[in-house]
Amino acid sequence: MYPTLKNKDCLLINRFEYIINDPKVGDIIVFRTSSNKKMIKRIVALQGDVIEIIKGQVIINDIALKEPYILESSLENVKRKVVAHDTVFVLGDNRIKSKDSRFEEIGYIYNEDIIGKVFFRIGLQKIIK
Repeated sequence: MYPTLKNKDCLLINRFEYIINDPKVGDIIVFRTSSNKKMIKRIVALQGDVIEIIKGQVIINDIALKEPYILESSLENVKRKVVAHDTVFVLGDNRIKSKDSRFEEIGYIYNEDIIGKVFFRIGLQKIIK
């Protein structure tokens, strides 16, 4: 999730956010993969949205997504598809190095696999040399 998040950042997660509210595009979430690994990614599309990536440009429901938070775009393409019911489509902010919903081993994230929403980041820098 670099540059938004950095190694050794301390994150506060709201585990109750999605009991009350639905996930939103732009939310940074912690979720569990099918192999029970925890990951952190950004939601870019919700159930029923049509997503397509052309030369790295993310297009949701025929509108190009503005993403000032990404480091650099990959030149990948993702064929046009509809996000499945009760799932979200996630991408990392460091697109060139990110394993995310573009890849079969991650795929769509079921809402029930979302652990929580990141709502606060504390950047921990090395204080003592």
